[in-house]
Order: sequence, then C-alpha cells, then structure tokens
Amino acid sequence: MYASKVSPYNIVDATPFKRDPIKELAAACEKEGIKLGLYHSQAQDWHEPGGSMGGARWDPAQKGDFAHYLKTLSIPQLKEIITDYKPAVIWFDTPHQMTPEISREMVKAIRSINPNTILNSRLLYHGNQIDGLEQAKLDGLRDIGVDYLSYRDRQIPDHPAVSWNSSWETCMTLNGAWGYTATDHNWKSQQTVVQMVTRVASKGGNLLLNFGPTAEGEIPGESVEIMKQVGAWLKVNGESVYGTSRSPFSHLSWGVATRKDGTLYLHVFEWPKDGKLIVPLSNQAKSATLLATGKLLSIKSADGKLVIDVPATAPDAADTVIALQIEGEPVTPPSPTVGAKVTASATLAGDDPTNALDGTISKRWRAPQNVKSAWLEVELASPALIGAFGLDEPEVTPRMNQNFTLEAWSGGEWKKIAEGKTDGNGKNSAITPVTAKKFRLTTECEKGSPRVQCASGLAGQAHPAQVRRSLP
Repeated sequence: MYASKVSPYNIVDATPFKRDPIKELAAACEKEGIKLGLYHSQAQDWHEPGGSMGGARWDPAQKGDFAHYLKTLSIPQLKEIITDYKPAVIWFDTPHQMTPEISREMVKAIRSINPNTILNSRLLYHGNQIDGLEQAKLDGLRDIGVDYLSYRDRQIPDHPAVSWNSSWETCMTLNGAWGYTATDHNWKSQQTVVQMVTRVASKGGNLLLNFGPTAEGEIPGESVEIMKQVGAWLKVNGESVYGTSRSPFSHLSWGVATRKDGTLYLHVFEWPKDGKLIVPLSNQAKSATLLATGKLLSIKSADGKLVIDVPATAPDAADTVIALQIEGEPVTPPSPTVGAKVTASATLAGDDPTNALDGTISKRWRAPQNVKSAWLEVELASPALIGAFGLDEPEVTPRMNQNFTLEAWSGGEWKKIAEGKTDGNGKNSAITPVTAKKFRLTTECEKGSPRVQCASGLAGQAHPAQVRRSLP
C-alpha cells in the first residue's frame, strides 16, 4: 500500500492508482498534528515466495523459505516504512510462524532507525493470547522489546494478565466486520460504544476502534453519526476516561469505575431503582458530584460502604458519571475466595484445583484429556452474597462454544443459578443475588477438556471469587 523500493509488487508500481496513500495519509496527519500508526502483517503474504497465511500455502508462487522471506522482504520493508513515513506506532498482526529470534531481529531493525516507535505484542506468535500465556512467554515478549500487549479481538478481559507492563489494548469493530461490508448493518449504539470505552479504561487499557472505509475511501455515514454521539459524551465526560488508571474494584454490580489521583469516577450503567448507589469503600468521602452538571450529591457511610443518594432517573442513559473524591488510597472489601477450599471432579496428573485461585496465570487446573465434562467446586470461608459471574476463554481456532452451569449449595441441595453457552470469548453476566458458601461450575467440552486458570468468576458487590474457566 505504499511505494516500496524493495518489491515492485506495490500499489504505485503494480496498479493503475499510481499514488502512495500512506505518503498522503502521513502528510495529512502531520498537517493536523495527529500521530500516525500503521498496521503491518509482517508474516502474511499471498504473493512472495516464502510468504504464508496461517502457515498454509495454496499457490506455487508462495513456495520458498519463510525465514528468507522475512529477512529479504519483510524486514527491509519495515525499515522503509520507519524511514519514509515515521509512524508513531507499528501495529503488528497475524504473526504466523514467527519465532522469538526473528521477532527480536525485527525490533532491533526498527529501533536502529527510530527507538521511539511503539510496537505491540503481535510481533510474536501468541502475542494476541495474553490471557492464556504462561509467565515465561510474557517475559519473552518483554525481553523482545514490545511496548504493550494486544488482547484478542473483540474481547475485554476481566483481569488483564499484565505482570510486567500496565499497557494493554483491545480492538473492536463498529459493526460486525473489520472491512467495509455493504450488507452489514449491525451497528453498535452510542451506549454500547461508550460503555466499551469506559470498561476498557476501568481495566487500565486502551480501546482501538475499527472503521471500514468504502471503496471510495469514505467513512460510512452510520460510523460518522455514532462517533459524533460518542464524541459528544466524551466532550462532557472525557476527564473520567483520559489520563485515568484502572479501577480498585474487581466488580461493581451497577457499572465500572476509573481513577485519577484522589478521585474515583463511577460509571453507572444500571441506575439504582431505590435511588441509593452502593459503593463498597471504607474510605471517608469528601464529595460526590454528577460530572456532567456539577450537582452535589449526598453521601452516607454505613457498614464499610458508601451510600450515595442519586436522582430518581439516570441523567444519561448511556453512562452517568459520578465524581467521588475520597481520602487516602481506596480500601475495598477482601475477595470472598480468601481461605476458600477448591475441589474438582477430575484432575490431570501434575495439576491441582487450587491453581485456579492462586492469583497467577502461570499455573492452571486441567481435567484429563479424555474428560469432556467436569466440575470445579469452591467452598468459601464464610457465606457471601454473589451477584455476578464470569467465564473467560482463550482464543482458539475454531472458536469453541461451551455449555456451562453454575450452581449454589442451598437448603441441602445444588440449585442452578446460571447456565448458558459461550461464544469463544467467554461469558460475563449479572445474576439474581444469592447468598451461599459453596458454588459449583460444570463445563462440557466437545473438543479438548475443561481448564481453569486465574480470573474473575463469582462476584459480590465489588470483589470476585477468583474462578476462571479456560479451554484449550
């Protein structure tokens, strides 16, 4: 898509267009003071010898050595891009067959020209599966020199597995497709996009939102209208998103929170019907105001919680923001899984059910490979009120749709409190609040066997029992 001197197979030399759109885009960005970022699928080529697509080749023209292709075409073109267009970001993707050695060589080549270019984790294979990576692989990404982690497409993690770097990102589409599709009218609403933005910000991440331009290079009118609406919301509430850090809460039944110094921004998606917003904080509150209007709200402290009196109806249906100023560092209730006992119906030799609650991503509980249905039980130290649950799944191809059942031990028997089917991205949902001490998660897999590693699963007002189902 640019005038490459490395290969004549480019938009200037090989098409009637004869123009360099990246050069024009770079000039426009410089004129408007906008940082330029470029997408680069460094290991995917349908034309050059040695190129690949998911490791498969279907055309004789692709036959050749992959490492030779990378060194003689991909890396030289990266050097061209960095030198000629000076992008602030290179967003790598589809790193099929990439090895740490080749990835490190690419980083070295880029840094030799511009050490400040920002690079994402999809330079290395598995770099878009950060939730399922063992610690050694995360450390490998760090050692190679990438700047931030790209989470898997269209998914907001419950607990980003970022142990060495707080920077991570997820990418979303405005409708269903990454590119323009004339028949795709499944546009996301302003409310959906605003809540995506704030959910990601509440977990300390960045949202990369995809637009699919038409063949004429125009942004579809629906996309423009949605972004105008989101922009209007951000104009009023932007301080609750930009420059904020992740929420001190693992879970909030009514929404999410972001933080900036001594201010917590409460993003209320589900407006309390009784006019009382419960915030599980033991801190003393200085003030609470509606961010959009500056209206001061009344606050009371009771039983280790803050209770904010709010209007009868939500001022903003998409996301009403309350700026809560507190004294000191946020003090939230401990997780109900502290001291919990974990058992399983079947366990693969060498693993342990307690791995599901050990607080790391480097260990996991797994059922034996021939087991297609298994359960994991969590017995809390004391009964807890649970109002939500979460199931996370790693990215696999093809995506696995899993049946699950969540039960609570009540009245001397197991009572079903949630059931459903995942879509390959997991499942997060509120449930009718239930008080119990024991919970059982049963999963059924058509392919592979159940696995569990650390993340959120059972959640009270603001703290999850660390249960996660992760499937191969």
